[in-house]
Amino acid sequence: MQKRILTIIATLFLVLVSNCKDDPNPLGDYTQNFIFENILNIPINQNFKITSIEPARVHPGYTTTNVIITPSSSIRATSRQTTDDLNNATLATQEETFVPSLVLIKGNEFDKNPENHTVSIGSVQAEVFTDINSIYNLNEYFEYQPVVDKYELEKDILIKVPSGVETDLLTVQKAGGVCDSLDKKSGKDCSATEIYLDCYAAYNNRYGEENVVDFNNSIEVNYEGLEIKAFKTKLFENLPAENQNTLNISCSTIFSLKQFSRSCVPTDYTVDGSNLLSAPISIPISIEANKPWTIQYLITAGKGNCKVNILPTSLY
Repeated sequence: MQKRILTIIATLFLVLVSNCKDDPNPLGDYTQNFIFENILNIPINQNFKITSIEPARVHPGYTTTNVIITPSSSIRATSRQTTDDLNNATLATQEETFVPSLVLIKGNEFDKNPENHTVSIGSVQAEVFTDINSIYNLNEYFEYQPVVDKYELEKDILIKVPSGVETDLLTVQKAGGVCDSLDKKSGKDCSATEIYLDCYAAYNNRYGEENVVDFNNSIEVNYEGLEIKAFKTKLFENLPAENQNTLNISCSTIFSLKQFSRSCVPTDYTVDGSNLLSAPISIPISIEANKPWTIQYLITAGKGNCKVNILPTSLY
């Protein structure tokens, strides 16, 4: 009996080894799938797969206060001004709400009924639209139309990006499905792909292309009048314990800073209760191990220059 068991084990081992070279899913758990299909007779659908998502860079919904820029708005840069010198009328603001991105997910072997899928970004579950007609009735439909126009009934999945998500994996699975490959991108009735949060995407490049500030380098950006400019920096992950990513900003005039968190929550930086900053600032920024993060921020300033860098130490 014992000899027979050993023979079965040896045979199984040889079969597994001989099949490894033909693994159609080298990133998946092929051994587990082989056992399911050939020994336990449980079919594994390896054709269930996300083929594309649109847009690739998305954002959740959020509300923030934005500076209104008018043609007559200006701040003189002849000297560093104090808060008392600044005509606050030139920094009139209004509250603005950005709707969350609508994401179109295309794939193979999706169920024709969208409600038979669970979609999540990281650990946060997203709302799956089960009735395409409900989107046509939304106030924000005109923003969603380019995505909705590409939707194929009984083939695709539509979701809204939920609040609280970060750049992570977008996962689609059927009931009982699980992405158990080493990279968590494939498995039984489950598929995942990277999706990136871009907080500035909500503005649709309203303030021009983002200025890229490389870690440990400085850039100097010219402001021709009262303007808002967008910036981004990929933070450095492997700093010594005594150092930290630090955002340093110095402008010719009073300026303001709006910073977005990992989950696109906007925060206006304040000093002594005011978001009008009359002196250079240094802001330490925390980053979790193995969780890379590209910080995004908006700087409003008057005519002159703003010098921006992210260094391991504070300058001001």
